[in-house]
Amino acid sequence: MDLKNFIDRIFHLIGNDKLDEAIKEMGALLSNSDLLNDLTLQKARYKAINKQIRNGLVNLEDANLELNRVRYALIDIVRDIEESSEHDEKINAEVKNIPEDFAQTSINVTGDKNIVIGNITSDRDSNISINQ
Repeated sequence: MDLKNFIDRIFHLIGNDKLDEAIKEMGALLSNSDLLNDLTLQKARYKAINKQIRNGLVNLEDANLELNRVRYALIDIVRDIEESSEHDEKINAEVKNIPEDFAQTSINVTGDKNIVIGNITSDRDSNISINQ
């Protein structure tokens, strides 16, 4: 993957409210960068506000405001990545190591039935097996 595709993908994820995936992909790139601290802080903010939402401890308006702050901060980190890449060839090399299909689509399943998705099977007791 090249840097432009990476940045476009992150913007797409943020724009589609897939912040977990955006944070995960950015983390893969920033594992050896000073920007990892900034990303870790935003990840913690995101998890904290989601926990507050889940527990009913925050009203919708305040939750949306905080989530927008996290989105803006993630976009700001992406811009920092873009600027750093102009001076630091290490970032360009790192982004080339990220496979195109890095983020896999996650599937949330609820209910009490047996599930089969491709070669992955789950039964009522949440036993998951991958059939080779």
